[in-house]
Amino acid sequence: MEDCFVTADAPPETQSELLRAAEADLIDAGALILLASSIDGGTWESAFANNRYAPLTKYFAKTGLSQQKSFGHVRQATAEDVPAIVVSSAVNRRILQDLHHHFWKPHRDADDRFGSWMLCSLTLTDRDLFVSDEEGSIHGYAIYQSATPLHFPTPHDIAGIGVIDDFFHNGLENAQKA
Repeated sequence: MEDCFVTADAPPETQSELLRAAEADLIDAGALILLASSIDGGTWESAFANNRYAPLTKYFAKTGLSQQKSFGHVRQATAEDVPAIVVSSAVNRRILQDLHHHFWKPHRDADDRFGSWMLCSLTLTDRDLFVSDEEGSIHGYAIYQSATPLHFPTPHDIAGIGVIDDFFHNGLENAQKA
């Protein structure tokens, strides 16, 4: 992650050597897939690229937020919404699998497991589930949770920062077909 640090006077190959050493330890421990985290233009971006890492996704950040606004078709999810959320999640998994089939291999019980997790999530105080509900039809969902130290490097103040953990809208399926 970007909070890993190499001094400016370190030999030029230090990042790559550290990365290869970490990879070797992980592979020896049984890792089958290696994932790394970087930001565009970040200190480690070139080290990952030079060691044949391929970008899978990007996280997006938004700052300077103001008071919460109301959105006409968005509301808190309820237990009655979970079946529609599960259907949307299945479409989302299919799209992700089509985009990168080696990375996204859904479990055969994914729908049941995701549905159980969504019902459990509705009872947790560290996250909120929202649905886009237009005339009684769910068109998408978003799962928000507060940021944790796992999301940001230690020196950052994470108070008031949230993370969209998962989301989907039917428009994503239509965009893929276009």
